Amino acid sequence: MKEFLFRPWPWWFSGIGISVVMFLLIFSGKQFSCSSNFRTICAAAGLGKRIKFFDFKWKKQTWNLFFLLGAMIGGYVAHHYLTNENRLFKFGTKKMGENIQSLSMSDPSDSARLNTLK
Repeated sequence: MKEFLFRPWPWWFSGIGISVVMFLLIFSGKQFSCSSNFRTICAAAGLGKRIKFFDFKWKKQTWNLFFLLGAMIGGYVAHHYLTNENRLFKFGTKKMGENIQSLSMSDPSDSARLNTLK
């Protein structure tokens, strides 16, 4: 199972998954967007007493907050437990810089390189 999760998946797989989830949300009449979670959080914090835009029944939108929480937890799990240790770029490490240089890339602020592009 671990081998299946670590190997590269085809690009179309995520497109199908996202399309199915969005179709189910639209079909069930739910409003979905990450920015609508900000509205729900502001309403739960009591801003509906001051601003009419935030005055709605926010408890009906708690499913959207759980979706956002699940996305954050999923990102954490994917990054820390499901990443391939042999990946090309490891952000925040010296190896990332070495890998960029091995691909003949350099710092874009390098003036010598900028002069050759003119």
